[in-house]
Amino acid sequence: MTLTSRLTAAFAVVLFALLVVAPLPAEGQGSVESDRAALVALYDATGGDNWTNNANWKTDAPLSEWEFVVVNEANRVSELTLRNNNLTGEIPRELGSLTNIEQLRLNGNNLTGEIPRELGSLTNLERLTLGHNSLTGEIPRELGSLTNLERLTLDTNNLTGEIPRELGSLTNLEWLYLNDNNLVGEIPRELGSLTNLERLFLSGNNLTGAIPEELRRFEDTINPQQGGVNLPVGTPVPALPFVGALLLAGGLYVMGRRKMLRPR
Repeated sequence: MTLTSRLTAAFAVVLFALLVVAPLPAEGQGSVESDRAALVALYDATGGDNWTNNANWKTDAPLSEWEFVVVNEANRVSELTLRNNNLTGEIPRELGSLTNIEQLRLNGNNLTGEIPRELGSLTNLERLTLGHNSLTGEIPRELGSLTNLERLTLDTNNLTGEIPRELGSLTNLEWLYLNDNNLVGEIPRELGSLTNLERLFLSGNNLTGAIPEELRRFEDTINPQQGGVNLPVGTPVPALPFVGALLLAGGLYVMGRRKMLRPR
């Protein structure tokens, strides 16, 4: 056997060994240790010592014993619910390493700063609830990558800029709450691609333009809401001269704070 043949044979053996011995990649990336580090970063960034409930946080206890943390069979964080728990400060970008998380609820706190773009890497996420805080900046376009997302609630913050058209890629989305912010511009036509959408709240912003043609599938169930009194389902839409809200399909609010948005 020539030297070249021997080298080729040896290379083949090494390659085979690597393929057999090398572990298959785990679902998602990261580890229990990186999950723990991300939770510690959240604790430190949001005044964890002053949370209403923080039992076992920043201890050596298993993550499953940390208050409001749920883990899966691999002991990776799958749910984190810290709503109404006196969190203050900014959301740390380290939360983007919680790659197995399916539900993240941080609503009803005193969170400030921008929504980290890193949350767009949480592709297993089904519910992202950040409403009723004091978040600022634009809605990250990266959230359009969360194709498993069913509920996205960012209402009652101080978010600015336009509604990202990338949100039209969230084909599993059922709830989209963007109301009571400082959003501007027109409603993206891409939202008409959200065929599973049940609730779309956009009121309390500075939106302009008209309701896109792509949302006309809701037209048969438009309910004008006048002073808190709902007209019967299916009532024809009048040319309302006041600023109020339109309720479509049981929960689609599409009126701006200052300008009435009427179907084309």
